[in-house]
Parts: sequence; C-alpha cells; structure tokens
Amino acid sequence: MSAGQLEAHAILTRIVRALVRNPDAVNIEIRLAHTTTFVVTVAASDVAKVVGKQGATAKALRTFLYAMGAQMKTPFALSIKS
Repeated sequence: MSAGQLEAHAILTRIVRALVRNPDAVNIEIRLAHTTTFVVTVAASDVAKVVGKQGATAKALRTFLYAMGAQMKTPFALSIKS
C-alpha cells in the first residue's frame, strides 16, 4: 500500500468516525485492484448518517476520495456496508 492510500484511509476514518454515533464499530478496509476501493463498514443504525440525505454525505466522501486519487493518479472508490 502506498503512503497516499494510507493517508486517505486515515483521513476517511476520522471523518466517518465523527459522523456516526458508534465510532468503535467503524471499519474501513482497502481493496486493491485496478481501482483502490475503500469499503466502509458501520453499525446498521449509522448507515443513514454516512449516506446522508439523498446521498449527499456519501457523495461528498466520494468527491474527497476522487480528489485524493487524482492527486496520486490512482482511481479511488467508496463502498458503504452495514
């Protein structure tokens, strides 16, 4: 894993933990393939907080990852699970 991927993981972890009621249940896994996918797992009661109204929060998180990935010339993606 590159330093950029680890940095994006650390920032994403801090953001998601700040959004949810149960931060200890947050787990972010990195799957490496053609695209680096960050798989965010949260408690079932917190999924709505991570997705946001009409997906606004998830879209913002994806925009953040897109910008980080563009900076490193590596495509980043986001997947949210409960």
